[in-house]
Amino acid sequence: MKIFALPFFICTFLFWSTSLWSVCLSPSGKNVTDKFDMLYQTRMLDQSDDFKELMQRLREYTILLIPGIDFDLMEEFYNGNRFQYVRKKLFRLFELRGHLQDYKDFFDENNIQYKTLEVKDNHYANQTDKITRITDLIKSTQGNIIFVAHSKGGVDIQAIMLHFLNANTPADHRELAKIKGAIFLQAPFQGSPFSDLYMKDESFFSHPVKSVIQTVFRKNSEHAESFSLAFRRAFNEKNKLSLQELNEKMNFLSFSTYVPRGSDNFRYPFFAYSRNAIYDHYKLDNDGLVPCGSAWPGSSFIIKKDIGHARTIRKSTFWGKKQDIDRKKLFFSLIKIWFEQNQR
Repeated sequence: MKIFALPFFICTFLFWSTSLWSVCLSPSGKNVTDKFDMLYQTRMLDQSDDFKELMQRLREYTILLIPGIDFDLMEEFYNGNRFQYVRKKLFRLFELRGHLQDYKDFFDENNIQYKTLEVKDNHYANQTDKITRITDLIKSTQGNIIFVAHSKGGVDIQAIMLHFLNANTPADHRELAKIKGAIFLQAPFQGSPFSDLYMKDESFFSHPVKSVIQTVFRKNSEHAESFSLAFRRAFNEKNKLSLQELNEKMNFLSFSTYVPRGSDNFRYPFFAYSRNAIYDHYKLDNDGLVPCGSAWPGSSFIIKKDIGHARTIRKSTFWGKKQDIDRKKLFFSLIKIWFEQNQR
């Protein structure tokens, strides 16, 4: 019996152990997740001397908050959508308040200078206009700049910094010199497999989901392709030396998350749907859009489990209530690590 039981035990162990392992990309930088965990779990941050000292240092910078997805494109879709419940629930996810308002409140409370790329009119109608608006935001800012960018906002910032770096004008180099670094939240620097699925076979998606994707991409295949795994891989390789030069000039920190396959830890069904699609076809854990381990090439990075692309987590209660991650503690933990790295 013992002989027959051994293979069964081994198979059972392998099944459960592999089911617990995350399947992530392999970032090339330093993993600082343990440091983040220690800081994030600290209580009463705002009463510590460490916190006060950090806020004093932060007042020497202007924070530029850059959101990700094209807000007005999503709103345009919702206005023509019959499913009002889905429209209201999904729109809340992409509102500026949903991702950045907590940071703005935090900065106001602590007298930190900041600017945001506000949502208004139809300024997100095309990518060129968005890049122009971010560039104008940089040029209108005096002194040192730190970016805090979510999702696609991180890719936009990367494009602008590469432009400044490779430009041959003193004016562009002066703008680049103002940028001291960035904190990237779930940015698809290595691409999103969801774009690959969309380009491969649009019929794969149900009509409501396809409508959302087409609205975001404006039915523009080039826009969709720019987030594919192959495109981003080639982009990073082509700009490898330039990215290394930026790493030498600035300090970057990437925050990546994932929700394991089988978990229902999503407030929004759209992300659960896309999480499953990405995992089923590419065997990559992800946050609902971006693969686990996506990070600025060569930057320090953090990888956290059970946090979706909207940065929601499951509260450890009997009812299993979903709640947003504490973004104030998140920012403090990230900026603390950023400053420590900046002393190198």
